[in-house]
Amino acid sequence: MEMAFHGIREVENYFAPLLHRFKTRSEWKQIHASVITHGLSQSSFIVTKMVDLCDKIGDIEYATRLFNHVSNPNVFLYNSIIRAYTHNSLYPSVIRIYKQMLANSLEFPDRKFTVTSSNSGLTATS
Repeated sequence: MEMAFHGIREVENYFAPLLHRFKTRSEWKQIHASVITHGLSQSSFIVTKMVDLCDKIGDIEYATRLFNHVSNPNVFLYNSIIRAYTHNSLYPSVIRIYKQMLANSLEFPDRKFTVTSSNSGLTATS
């Protein structure tokens, strides 16, 4: 059955719940292929959710590939990959991505951004 969508937000809203329903890696890859097919590989909204899921299942390499594929990540996607790296003790990557985010002069929704990790003593505040 062919789905008819009337805008990018409608497509994003269709795929967002599907991302939480996969049971196998094969299903995950099928969902990702559908995301690409429907032109959402540059959607920071969807990719943020995908990076969060990769973090949850411990696939940081895949999360990194998803993040690196987005041409203009927004602050939420940056935050998601930073959180994933922090959860996996990849602190040099946290600092590198944080600096990249600052270099891209992104506007922060609340004008504050903090990265902390109690295990490493890592703190960055802007």
